[in-house]
Amino acid sequence: MTMWLRDTSNTWQSELRDGKSPLINSGLKIDLKSLGISDSFHHIDVYDPWNDVWINSVPEEMKISLPDFKRSLVVRIKK
Repeated sequence: MTMWLRDTSNTWQSELRDGKSPLINSGLKIDLKSLGISDSFHHIDVYDPWNDVWINSVPEEMKISLPDFKRSLVVRIKK
């Protein structure tokens, strides 16, 4: 499963036309149970495409703590 998480308050118009810098999103978590994901996954990666950084994530109590990010993140869950 691959998820693309996007800050909906950030668009090309807000950044380029309006000159607003993207906000830092912090302290966010994804509840895997609410997505119907059991504990049978083997690996979770989080990718920040704006900084070209991959981060391995280890869920705690079936929740993924997301790193701070601007604009968007990609979360990849492998079985």
